[in-house]
Amino acid sequence: MRYALRWISREAGLRFLARRKAACTVAVLTMALALGANTAVFSVVKTFLLASIGVPEADRLFLVAPMRILPGRGAVIFNEAYPNYELIRSTQHAFADVTCLSQGVVGWDDHGESRPLQTARVTASFFATVRVFPIIGRGFTASEEGPPPARVVVIGNALWHSAFNADPSVLGKSLLLNGEPHTIIGVMPAGFTQPVPTDIWLPFELTAQQRGAVTGARTLTVYGRLKDGMPLARADVEAADLTKRALAMSSENKDFWYEMRPLRGVLLDKADSTILLVQAGAVILLLLAVLNLASLLLAWGFERRQELAVRHALGAGQGRLVRMLFLQSLVVVGAGATLGIGLTQLIIPWLRHLDFNQTLTFFTSQISLDSSVLFASAVTALVCGLAAGLLPALFSRNANLATALQTRTATLSRAALRWQQGMVVLQAGLSVVILAAAALIGVSFVKLVRVPIGFAPRNLVVARVNLQSADYQQVAKRIRFGRDLLDNLSREPEIATAAFTSTLPVSDVLWGGRFFVELPDGSVSPEPMLLHIRRTSANYLPVIGIPLLNGRQFTTSDDSASPKVVIVSRSLAARLWPNENAVGKKLYRFGGAKLPPILQEVVGVAGDVMDAGSSAPPGETVYFPWAQLSTGLMSIVVRPKAGDAAAFTALRRALRKTDPVLAAHDEARLELLVAQANALPRLQSLLLLTFAIAAIGIATLGSYGVMSQLVSTREREYALRLVFGAAPAELGRSVLRQLARLTLPGIAGGLLVVVMLGGALKRFVFGVEPRSFTVLASVSVGMMLIAFAATMPSMLRAMRVDVRRSIGAS
Repeated sequence: MRYALRWISREAGLRFLARRKAACTVAVLTMALALGANTAVFSVVKTFLLASIGVPEADRLFLVAPMRILPGRGAVIFNEAYPNYELIRSTQHAFADVTCLSQGVVGWDDHGESRPLQTARVTASFFATVRVFPIIGRGFTASEEGPPPARVVVIGNALWHSAFNADPSVLGKSLLLNGEPHTIIGVMPAGFTQPVPTDIWLPFELTAQQRGAVTGARTLTVYGRLKDGMPLARADVEAADLTKRALAMSSENKDFWYEMRPLRGVLLDKADSTILLVQAGAVILLLLAVLNLASLLLAWGFERRQELAVRHALGAGQGRLVRMLFLQSLVVVGAGATLGIGLTQLIIPWLRHLDFNQTLTFFTSQISLDSSVLFASAVTALVCGLAAGLLPALFSRNANLATALQTRTATLSRAALRWQQGMVVLQAGLSVVILAAAALIGVSFVKLVRVPIGFAPRNLVVARVNLQSADYQQVAKRIRFGRDLLDNLSREPEIATAAFTSTLPVSDVLWGGRFFVELPDGSVSPEPMLLHIRRTSANYLPVIGIPLLNGRQFTTSDDSASPKVVIVSRSLAARLWPNENAVGKKLYRFGGAKLPPILQEVVGVAGDVMDAGSSAPPGETVYFPWAQLSTGLMSIVVRPKAGDAAAFTALRRALRKTDPVLAAHDEARLELLVAQANALPRLQSLLLLTFAIAAIGIATLGSYGVMSQLVSTREREYALRLVFGAAPAELGRSVLRQLARLTLPGIAGGLLVVVMLGGALKRFVFGVEPRSFTVLASVSVGMMLIAFAATMPSMLRAMRVDVRRSIGAS
């Protein structure tokens, strides 16, 4: 009999839910929205913060980051110079291993066609530092480092499978790289591409420029592996000591300081705060859903007071009745969780296919619903079910048998009514918080993408070429290559115009050198200034759409034999020569410790471009003619006559005519690169917008459910008022006043929370104040409209109350 009663109690709970299909469906959908969002966030957080990045103990692998304040950009991470790397390696005490590397691209001769391969030239200590070793063969030895480096190569696992069909006897075979055969000595394990995306690894090559220079040769990246047992805080101590040692070694390290950045932090720069923001939004969404369900269950509990009293009279103990109410809550939440997981399976592919930058795509591609995510979701659902069922269970324990059996209407007690009204207030406040955050970040993102970037990326395609092989160490060969490439591109019928530059004005983190500046009084600055450099072809500015504001463009006559000239950006001209014409002014480029500065005359002033992204100030740039100051990095900019695909084909064809060994890489539409520069703000805007829409849905359903219940409890009052002459419109206004008494305090509380969090939100917004009156007022009005729309059915119901039924039923 005991087990039969338990079964009857459980079945009665399920039958009660089945009789209220509409309300139950609303409750399940509400929980599905909240739990689905939280499951998706669990998977994102796990991937970004916990997923393997292919490096053992990644938290102990640090980027040794030289930092410097740049005008208008704040603290910026620079690459490192080789003399500083030697200093780090010989004097540090915290690291077990230290390595340096330089990124590049080589052309691989794949059966007569040159294909680009991402390379990393690494010191022999690289594999020990990252603690990842070849699964076949070996790494490099110190004797294989240059100059000149040995022609050996360690290949990535993906290349091993695609080019050699995972042949275990691949060792000893050759790859033709930039026209030179390289012997394969090792194969790396699957999934390893860190610290930078890499297809092959080559022995480190030390050039004469790198060996002696500090400022002019910051091209290396340095990583250190913290010693086993050494506390992570020791890395910061080492950074402070290194800053002092570097300054003592060379005055060229002046104004630099060092920071130690864990590898995951480097890859996810600024993404961790976005993840926390999104997680907070998901938690608020979950609280809204739990409050909504608790309010509904509380009303259902009082609706079933007679039933529960009868069950109690027939021998059902309080504990059994409480378990039944908790079971009812868990059934609703369980159904919502199941549906929410289905929603998550739709959200995850959407996240995977968004156009992010390379690093974010690396992580989003790994997002999945694995066992740990499902377990976390199950625990969350269980906690939510218990929390939502707590209030109904507590009130059921205080149920009075006689009162319950005598009462013919299912009205809430005063205490229960206060609890339910309090939950409406709290729902309104939480909704305002998440809506305000979404509105602020949405407005911020709109402003961000509308910032004039200073050039015209539409209908432009770009590709990169590396001129870092031995053939292009001579300046004359790089100059000739640039001239011949433009000639070949101009002959392609699919290409309207073409130009090239050392770096594109999209998240450009590469910097140039030191300059002495002619001051307004005609004197020369006593200390050199660090200025951004961009080397360009003569027609680069008009092709990419950067306006010339004063002076002249570069011409083909600005070659190595002619006077040295430069064009400066407007912001740089305004800072160096305020209220003066910059054309004709002089810059003196630092040529070396034992060489005199090189005179450069300013012949033009160009418009500003947002080199570091839309949220940073305009770049202060010095443009050089390629023929006077070339480099091994080249980005080709092409305006197609027809489609992008035809333009890329024509670009590759022109490149083969210029040098069949080289391969173009990073082919893309320039407009897409600009969009990817705002990938992180776009991600947080999309997710918070999704949460805001879900919050609106939950708040609407919650307000409807609670106001409907409140009107039900006052039906007899409304009927009596109609009998004594009250107009139906007056009853409607009474419902609205009740709505205002519940919603306005919640809105005020939510706004207060947003104002208090203004400082924390400031790091996520651009072009709008976190405490913006316009945004917060709009959110408040929007929340009131949502509550009003949700209350309309209840208000109409109050105005049309059936007097006979309501008074007779009581």
